[in-house]
Amino acid sequence: MWVNQFSDCGWVRSVGDAVAVVVVVVVVMVVVVVVVVVVVVVVVVVVVVVVGVGVVVVVVVVVVVVVVVVVLVVVVVVVVVIVGVVVVLLLLLLASWLLLCVVCCVLLVCCLLFLLLLVVLLLVLLLVVLEYSPHKEIGVFPIHLTEAARQDPILATFPHSFLVGHWHGDMPGLNDTATVLAESAGCPRQIVRYTPKAYGFQCHLELTSDAIQDMIDHSQSELAVCAGLPYVQSPAVLLQQDYDVINQSLFTFLDQWFR
Repeated sequence: MWVNQFSDCGWVRSVGDAVAVVVVVVVVMVVVVVVVVVVVVVVVVVVVVVVGVGVVVVVVVVVVVVVVVVVLVVVVVVVVVIVGVVVVLLLLLLASWLLLCVVCCVLLVCCLLFLLLLVVLLLVLLLVVLEYSPHKEIGVFPIHLTEAARQDPILATFPHSFLVGHWHGDMPGLNDTATVLAESAGCPRQIVRYTPKAYGFQCHLELTSDAIQDMIDHSQSELAVCAGLPYVQSPAVLLQQDYDVINQSLFTFLDQWFR
């Protein structure tokens, strides 16, 4: 008898109708997310190209964005399907609309808590505690590979010391799997390997002359406060550096990393 109540209200006439509603919702969500992904990728490419970095950097940024969004899509779709199946069962088993609404609200809250928990777990697994560097570094200074870097499949091909860009006052934290591969006179953690494919760079290999000019224009107060520190260069010195050479180190690293 209660099935007729749903039928009279024009909601669900059969299990097939309920399943069809769930499928339509999932398909619409996937289409919307795909459109969002395309828009995000286009925006990222345009922004990166306007900034003036190389093609390799564009590819890396796009790949990272797409992977992150796809993972989130999969998680959300799985949750929606599970909730949809549960709601279908409730439509077929519950005779009270009020009880059905309460249960659906509870399920929605549980889904939100599940996503929140997933984000927290990902942050705990992938992020480490931020720490401050012994010295603030702004400019182009050499970094030096550690003994561990001699065994690294990528950095073993690099010279013991090479120039990189710096603009920081902190440094990456370390977890149980972290290995410090490079250091500088101002900071003991310039390159850290966390997993075979996860490297953390405190230094900057992606800087260009145009990017440095923009950073100088938007950091006048910071540069004024830090003027005179041992590892902080003046705007004039910053603009005299050859960032093309630094970029080549980035390209070499990425060529090895993608193999």
